[in-house]
Amino acid sequence: MTELERRYTRRYKLTNPVDYWWPAPGGTVQASRGLTLDISGNGVMIIARKCPPKGVRIQTTIHIARHNDSDCPLELHGEGIVVRIEPGKANKPGQRQRGFAASMHFYSELSNVSNDSDQETSDPYKQLHCLPR
Repeated sequence: MTELERRYTRRYKLTNPVDYWWPAPGGTVQASRGLTLDISGNGVMIIARKCPPKGVRIQTTIHIARHNDSDCPLELHGEGIVVRIEPGKANKPGQRQRGFAASMHFYSELSNVSNDSDQETSDPYKQLHCLPR
């Protein structure tokens, strides 16, 4: 059985900016920005020039595009572990770009939309929330 066949959750194509950071040796924090390629309830694939090492714990903030002419920016927060690095050879169409895959737990923080700020779910779309401006 291949790795793709072992996936049990639905993956959604989602191309949005993502900020991510991870602890580095010496107690410092490394941070970078990339683009999501796809997302599921328990993982994300991020296209990035700067990749965290495999096995490291990361935190992410995915910036979701506005919908329905809303003034309200949306963010999806999560933390997880880098499970795969894609070295990338995207010189031709169809080739995988450089980036990494992470097993994630998505969560919400206080928001204007929901009164239940501590509720957790495995569906990333239920975790979207509106941030005050």
